[in-house]
Amino acid sequence: MPVGDSGLSTKWFYERARGQYSTRLRAALTTPQKRRFEAEFPRRQVFSKTDMAKYENTWRMKPHLVKRGAQANLKSLGSVIISEFEKNEDDFGPAFYKDTIAKMIMFRQADVAIFKSDWYKEYSGLKAEAVTYTLALLRSSLIKEGKDINLERIYQNQSISKTLEAKIVTLAEEVRDNIDDADFRGGSANPSEFCKSEKGWLRVQKMNVDLSNLNKKDILDNDQISDVKKERSSLNEDAKSISHLDYVMSVSVSEWEGIKDFHQKTYPYTHPNVGIPVKCIELIKFGKLPSDKQLKSAAGIRESAYSEGFDFVC
Repeated sequence: MPVGDSGLSTKWFYERARGQYSTRLRAALTTPQKRRFEAEFPRRQVFSKTDMAKYENTWRMKPHLVKRGAQANLKSLGSVIISEFEKNEDDFGPAFYKDTIAKMIMFRQADVAIFKSDWYKEYSGLKAEAVTYTLALLRSSLIKEGKDINLERIYQNQSISKTLEAKIVTLAEEVRDNIDDADFRGGSANPSEFCKSEKGWLRVQKMNVDLSNLNKKDILDNDQISDVKKERSSLNEDAKSISHLDYVMSVSVSEWEGIKDFHQKTYPYTHPNVGIPVKCIELIKFGKLPSDKQLKSAAGIRESAYSEGFDFVC
C-alpha cells in the first residue's frame, strides 16, 4: 500500500477462509516473526468475504441488500460477481482490488466519523443503516450529474479527505433522521425493515443532496471517469503481462527445450508451437523478452504438449 498516516507501507489481508489471518499469525514461530507479520498486515487491515460484499454492494448502490444481513448480502453479490467474471475476468484484476481497498477505507472511516459525530452522540441508533445508505445516496446523487467519487485519491492517501468526511457526516444525519421518521417511511412501522426493502431505498434516493461543497479533488467528472477506465484497463494488462512472464520463468530451460522438440515432430520451425518455446528459452538464458502475445500463448502451448502425450522428467 502507499504510505499512509503511519509513515509505513503496509498490506491489506483478504481472508478467503474464516480465521485465515489468525492461522498465518500462529504459524510465525518466534515473537519477532509475529511482530513483523502484524506490522506488515495490521489487524485493522484485515477483511473477509462478508466485509467485501458489504463495501461492494454499498458502492453498487444497493444498501437495501446490505441491510438484509451479511450472508444474504454476500449471496446476492456472489451470483452477480460470478456472472461478471465469466463475461470478462479482466475486470477483476489489480484495479478491482485497489478500488475495493478504497471502498473499504471510505466505509470504515465513515462509520467511525458518524459514531463520533455530535448528532449521533446526542441521539444514537441506526448507525449501520445510516452508513450504507449515506454512501450509496452520495454516489447515486453524483452519478445523476455525470460524476463519481475519486477512489484513486482515497487509495493513494489511504484515507478520505476531511471535506469528504464532513459531507458524509452531515448527509448521514439527514439520512438517519428520515429513516427514523414514520412519515418519511410512508407507513413502514420498523426503520430496520424499511431499510431492507427496495422500496425504502427508492424513497431515500428522492432526497435532495447538495453537492456544491464537495472538494473537486474528491470527485471525478465525466472526462476523468473515462480516463480512469483507460488507466484501469492498462493496469490490468500490465499485471497480466507480469503474470505471464512469471509463468514462463517458472518453467525450466530443459522443459521448454523438451516442449520445442516435441512440437517440432509435428510442426515446422516457424510454427508458434515451436517458435514460442524457443523465445521462452531465450528469455530465461539471455533475458530477451518475448512480446506480450507470445508470453500469453506460452502456457497454452505447454498445456497442449502435455495433452498430446509429452512428458517431462526433471
